[in-house]
Amino acid sequence: MKQFNGDVSEEDLESLFEESSRHGAILATLYFDAHGPSREGIENSLIDFVGRLTKERGVLYCKGEIDPALEREESSQDGLAKHLTYSCSTRVRLLSEDFSTLLNLCLKYGPLAAEIELPHEIRLSLEEAQSLLLDASQSTQDYVQYIMSKTMKEDEKLKLQEHLRRRAEMAEQIKKRAQEKPDE
Repeated sequence: MKQFNGDVSEEDLESLFEESSRHGAILATLYFDAHGPSREGIENSLIDFVGRLTKERGVLYCKGEIDPALEREESSQDGLAKHLTYSCSTRVRLLSEDFSTLLNLCLKYGPLAAEIELPHEIRLSLEEAQSLLLDASQSTQDYVQYIMSKTMKEDEKLKLQEHLRRRAEMAEQIKKRAQEKPDE
């Protein structure tokens, strides 16, 4: 794929987005936020975050605009002490190679909002839709497993791991059977 530098006009870039979307790519704007005790810290974390997004598999283009951090005064739980915190947000314009990539990025990073710019209509084959459902299900299972592993006793963790192993085996069997079915 051709690498672009800063010499590409906005018009050329928009034309590339339109052409790419006709071939399955998805152009979207994702919104993220960060909060913390340091203005520079949260702004830098969002810069690093946008850099990490650009390296994700299936991301064809990624550009983030980071808003200046806002200062807020917050009270402690007992209401006696006050401290400063900072909030910052970023808008990330991203071209993904397909809808599946965009969905997986949203599941992985949990944006505040996502707006699809192009194409104006998305069509999925039955196989693509089923794959997306499995991706979403796997992401949910990973999250549940993480939370449970942090709150469970060791013997409960072992039981959960065995249950998840059996579940993964069953999913593989179901997937194989579905692939072996002749098209109707």
